[in-house]
Amino acid sequence: KLKTINRDLALTESLERPLFVALKEEEHIANSSETNPQRVKFLDSPESTVGGKANPYAKLVRAFKNSPKEAFELVITKEDIKNWGLRKWVNETKGLAKKATAGMRESTDIKFAWNPHYSINLLGTVLTALAYSQMLQEKYGKKAIDMLVGGESRYGTSLNIDMLARAWAARGITVHRPKPGKRLTIWQSSFITSLKRWAGGIYFTASHSARNIFAGKILSTEGSQLLIEEMVDMVDLIDQMLIPVEQGEKEALTISFAAEDDSLIQNDIDS
Repeated sequence: KLKTINRDLALTESLERPLFVALKEEEHIANSSETNPQRVKFLDSPESTVGGKANPYAKLVRAFKNSPKEAFELVITKEDIKNWGLRKWVNETKGLAKKATAGMRESTDIKFAWNPHYSINLLGTVLTALAYSQMLQEKYGKKAIDMLVGGESRYGTSLNIDMLARAWAARGITVHRPKPGKRLTIWQSSFITSLKRWAGGIYFTASHSARNIFAGKILSTEGSQLLIEEMVDMVDLIDQMLIPVEQGEKEALTISFAAEDDSLIQNDIDS
C-alpha cells in the first residue's frame, strides 16, 4: 500500500514497530471475533429488526454497546434465555466453576463483549457478579456492603468494570474502582480488599493465557480467591434466577443498572 503513492518511505524503528503492531492487531481482531457476516449484523445493531429479520440480540446491544448514561433495566424473558443460549451457558459455567482455581477463564469475543455464543460474555459476567453480591449480602445480613471491581488491560476490561459497577450500585452496594485511566494488579486488588475489609470483589485478567481469553477472579473479604465449593454455589444461584422464568413461574428476570455517575460508584483506587 505504501508503494502505490510512488514514494520511497524509509521506515524508522519508531515508525515500523507501531505499524507492525497495528497490522497484527487488526488481523488478530478479525480472526478472534465473529466471522459470520449475518450474525455480526445482529450482534452490532440495537434495532429490533435487521434486514427484515428479528434481531434476538437487540436488547444486549442496546444495554452494552452504547449504554444509557442514566439508570436503566435489562429485562430477560423466557424467549431471551432460549435465544441467547443461557441454559447452555449455565451448564458450561458449572463445569468452569469446578476447576476455577485461578478464576473463571475461557474464550471471549474481543469485539462484541456481549456475544452470548462465547463461554465468557458480558451478560454472564453481570449475572455472576449479581449472584456473588447476593451471597455476600445474605452472609453479612445487610444491603449496604463495599466491593471492589478492577482489572488490567485485556479486551473489554473497561466495559466489564463499568457494567459491574453499575449493576452492583443498583443493588445498594458501594463500589470501589480505579481512578479514570488507572489499572490495578491482582495483588493490589487482593491487598486493598483485605486491608479495607471490604466484602469482596472481582478482578478481570487472564494473565499467561492467549489474548482472546478473559477471566474474572472472585475475591473474598480476605483478598483471596473463592474456594471451588463457593464458586459452584454462586453458579447455582444464577441457575435459581433463571429457572422460574424458564418454567413460566415468573414473567422475566430484570437486571437494574444504576446511572454511570451514581454516588455509590467510587473512583477512589489509585494504582
